[in-house]
Amino acid sequence: MARRSIKLFAAVLPVVIGCGGAAGTAPSSPPPVATDDPPTQTEGGEAVTADQSDPGDPVAATAAKPPQPVTAPVLAAESAPAGLVPLSDAERQHLKGDCAKLVEWAQQRAGKAKTRAAATQKLLEALAQAPTIEGVDVASCRDLMTRDLQVYVARTKEIEATTTLKMLMLAMASAVEENGKLCPSAPPVPSKLSNLNTAPYPPQASDWTAPGWSCLRHANQQPQRFQYQVQSDPTAGTFEIVARGYPVAGGEATELFLRCKLVAGKVELHSDIYRR
Repeated sequence: MARRSIKLFAAVLPVVIGCGGAAGTAPSSPPPVATDDPPTQTEGGEAVTADQSDPGDPVAATAAKPPQPVTAPVLAAESAPAGLVPLSDAERQHLKGDCAKLVEWAQQRAGKAKTRAAATQKLLEALAQAPTIEGVDVASCRDLMTRDLQVYVARTKEIEATTTLKMLMLAMASAVEENGKLCPSAPPVPSKLSNLNTAPYPPQASDWTAPGWSCLRHANQQPQRFQYQVQSDPTAGTFEIVARGYPVAGGEATELFLRCKLVAGKVELHSDIYRR
């Protein structure tokens, strides 16, 4: 459902974005916008904009409904961070149909922008000033548009985490092939999750000197929005890679993780990333 929610704004954001550079990676589907400064993949696997802008900071989860309690891990690609509620099929159809006039008005009012962050901010500012439109429930439609943008932005920020988790899984697989055993556990970087409360964390070379990180040959030097940790169990032949961060500005921390095991002396690779 979250994938469809992102596709909906493929029709909204391109009108606001004023430039046609190469498209960057987008959550669960091709990117809905093309900008002059698309996300680029760094050495550590993080997706960040060229100007280091945060595509999600302008969007707070003020209009979202209370999240449902999570009792068990769910696939990250099929869920959203706490505080966000993806549009249902009925809501999506309502936005496309009955809210079409408001969508068009918001596009025109927002004008052009060079980055996703700027485009998102312009749309939100436009929505806040939406006038009465004949035949449109502006309050309801504005809520739907805002929620859809919030989910899109949060999942865009989570690209960094999902990319890095998969990269670390491949690093562990390479280490096992080279050394014949799992790398030891690696401590969280940054050491305190609170270091990510307001801005990406700029890691230092000293953050990656623990044996686990050295074994994985992971030494990212680019600002990261998530805390990374590896929990290895050589006896059981299993390991878990964890990413924690704040994809929703002012919201609760999200934890994404990927679990793998050794099968016939090799890491069994997969792409199933879960949220808890």
